[in-house]
Amino acid sequence: MQLTASVVIPRVQIRGWLAFRLTWTQIAALQLLLSLTLFAGQSNGQVLVPKTPVPNQLPLRTLVDSTEGASKHLQHFENLVSDAWVVTAKTGKRMVHTWKWGPGRYSVERWTEGEGAGGEPWRELMVYYWAAEEKEIHLLGISPFADGIARGVIEFDGVHAMASVKLAQTQATRDMQTQWLFKDSDHYIETLLEKDKTGNYSELVSFEHVRISAPEVYEPENSPSIPPKLQGLSFLLGDRWRSRWPNDPEKTARASIAWIPTANFYFGRVFREPDGHSKDAWAHIYAYRGVESKQLRCLTLTAESAVYEGVIESLREDEVKAELNSNSADDKHPWTASIEKIDVRTLLQNTHISTSESKSTQFRWIRD
Repeated sequence: MQLTASVVIPRVQIRGWLAFRLTWTQIAALQLLLSLTLFAGQSNGQVLVPKTPVPNQLPLRTLVDSTEGASKHLQHFENLVSDAWVVTAKTGKRMVHTWKWGPGRYSVERWTEGEGAGGEPWRELMVYYWAAEEKEIHLLGISPFADGIARGVIEFDGVHAMASVKLAQTQATRDMQTQWLFKDSDHYIETLLEKDKTGNYSELVSFEHVRISAPEVYEPENSPSIPPKLQGLSFLLGDRWRSRWPNDPEKTARASIAWIPTANFYFGRVFREPDGHSKDAWAHIYAYRGVESKQLRCLTLTAESAVYEGVIESLREDEVKAELNSNSADDKHPWTASIEKIDVRTLLQNTHISTSESKSTQFRWIRD
C-alpha cells in the first residue's frame, strides 16, 4: 500500500546545507506542518527546556501519562511510544521527539522541545486522536512558528504513514505532503513534499529518524511570559485543584492546568478516581489560539474516546466560558461551562448540557 501525507507549511527561501538548500530553522517549520514537525535541537544530544519557569509551568515528564490498556485504532503508534526519536543534521544539530499516550490510549501525543539553530527555545506538540464518528485518526499540531495550527487526518499501518494536513499560519494556509517509511523498529525515513501550482507534489527533503534512549530534560532558560491575548485563562493555572464529582460523591475530581511556553498553549488534565489518586488522566484539554478566528480554541479528549471541540471566551477578569460540541453521533448536544474565581483558593464551575432534559452540574474546585 502506498501512503502519502500532507501538511501545510510556509514558503521558505532556498539556502542552507541540504541538497535542497533549506536552513535548519526552515526545515523545522516544514516538519511541523507535516504532523511530524522537527524541533531545532542542540548538540551533545541534550534537550533544553527553560530554566526559569513561568507560573505553574510543568516539566515535560510531569505532563504525560502511562495509560495502560490500548485502543486498537492507535495500536501502530505503540512502537513510537518508547525512548525518544532524533533527527541529526549534517551540522550536528538534533531534534528530539517524545511520544506519550493520552487518556485511554485513544490519543497519542508527540512532545518536541529544544533550541533552534540560533539558540532560540523551541517547543511543539502534535496530538493524534481517534475520531469515532468519522472513523479516522485526526491530528492537532501547535507550533511557535508563525503561530502555526495544524489540523488533519493520518493513516498509519506500522510501516507506512499518510497524513493530510492544513496548517493555518499568520500569513496563509498551506497544503503539503509527507511520507513515513520504517526501515526497522528503530529507524524510519520521513519525506516532505510540497504542492505546486499544477496541483502536483514535488519532494523537498527526506530525514532519517533514529530511536535513542530518552534524553535528560534540563530546566529551561528565558521562559517567555504568557502573551496578553492568551492571559484570560491564567487564573486557572495550578496543579492542585480538587473537587467532589457532582454525580458520584464517592469520587474525587482532580485537575491541573499548565502553561506551555514557546508553543503558547494551555494544557489541562482531569482525573476522576476514588480520592483522585489515579496516575492516568480521564481527560486532556488543549486550549490554544485560533489563527483565522482569533478566538481561543479548545480540544478535549477523554478516556472513553469522547472528543469535544469549541471556543473559550473571557467574560471578565477571572471568569471564562467554554462552548464545546461532541463529535459523537449519539451526543450532538452543545456543552457549556463557565468557570469563575471566587477567591485565591476557590473556583466555581457550572456546566450545562443542552438536551431535552437540560442537565446541569456544578464543581467547586479547591486549591490544595
